[in-house]
Order: sequence, then structure tokens, then C-alpha cells
Amino acid sequence: MPVSERTLYRLKLHRAIDNCWRKTNQIDALGIRVDKPIWFKGVIIYGGYGTQSVSHSPCYIFNSTSAISLLNSAGEKCYEKNAPIYSMESSKTQDVYINNPFQLNANTSYTLLVKNVNFTSYFGKDCKTTCTSNGVTVTFSNSPICTTGTNTNKGQIAGLLFSI
Repeated sequence: MPVSERTLYRLKLHRAIDNCWRKTNQIDALGIRVDKPIWFKGVIIYGGYGTQSVSHSPCYIFNSTSAISLLNSAGEKCYEKNAPIYSMESSKTQDVYINNPFQLNANTSYTLLVKNVNFTSYFGKDCKTTCTSNGVTVTFSNSPICTTGTNTNKGQIAGLLFSI
């Protein structure tokens, strides 16, 4: 079955949310490792905190273009794509899809980077370093590439979008 037609799964790693993650032009990053091969289709991030006045249609409360990247264990880019983030409801998570799904191999380390989330947002806390969804176990780890407070305990990266 083509990857585009496979069931989309959402995996969240935070158990609670807090508010006022700072506006940043920096890098949120986490290490990821899966126990079975999956097709990475995007990332879940937290929506904006507060309100922003807008005067043009379409009326987005928060609007940002972020770069989503995957690095292999050698630090080489496997995937990078700019992705628009539009948020109409401040307290909701946002699914940010990539255009071309990328296959993550089992038992291989990757680093997920989300660059330039340019609005003050909610963030996750009380995280799970190991999450299981639909028979796939994902292990998260801290990344030295991260230049924000995102780590295995808290942060802007709320989860993954994937297919099997």
C-alpha cells in the first residue's frame, strides 16, 4: 500500500502542559529511536499562548514557518523541509506534516529538529522517555543540538506523526 494511504498514528510524549514557552528563533531537538521501521510523517508541537492581533485574512492567531529536520547518527541531514504552522486555537497541539514521508529504520538513532517556532507557546512537561503506539515503541533522548529548553522532561516537541 502506498505510504500516503496508510493509517496515520499520533504519538504524544508529554503528560501535562504548561504555558509561556518563550518566543524563539532557536532549535528544539530530541533524539529518537524506534523498535520497528516507521514512516515519519510529521511532528506535533504546541500551539501559541495568548493572542496576537491580525488584520489580514486568513486570520491566524499564530503564523510561523519552521524547518523540520531529521539527522542520522552521524549528524547528516536525512530530511529537511520548511513547514508552515498555523494556529487558530492557542491551547491546542498542532500537527505539522512533512511533504514526503521519510522511513525511520528500526534500532537506529535519529535526531528530530524543529527550528524557528516564532511565537510564545504552550509546552509539554512530565514526559515519557519511552512511548508505545500501535505496536511501535519510540525512545526519546536529549540532544546536544538543542538550543532551547526542550529535553526528555519538557519542551515544545509534543510527539510524532507516523505510519507503519
